[in-house]
Amino acid sequence: MKKKISIITMLSTIFPSLLIFALVYSDHITQSDNSMAFIVFIYLVFPLIFIVQGIVYSGLGNYFILCSILSSISVLLSFSIWYNVADMPLSVGICLLLSIIAFTLTNKIKAKK
Repeated sequence: MKKKISIITMLSTIFPSLLIFALVYSDHITQSDNSMAFIVFIYLVFPLIFIVQGIVYSGLGNYFILCSILSSISVLLSFSIWYNVADMPLSVGICLLLSIIAFTLTNKIKAKK
């Protein structure tokens, strides 16, 4: 028997990638010559979003993979479209690594309880 996917689960899986896309788009719209938001997004906000994804989806492996893929695509597409940044795969790879570490540690902590 197939397991039904609720609307809430679907939206919570898509939400992080939409949040990333919206943050980058809002920075692009309000961009000035000295915009530090670009650097803050890459080195602070995106890693935090990916780490939170790893913690939140620790019990849901399939949703974690889907959410991570969608968030990675969102970062790569938004930065390549609006900022023409070609070296984002390295930053996304580091964010994914942090996400996987958070996912693994959270699962290990839950297993010990």
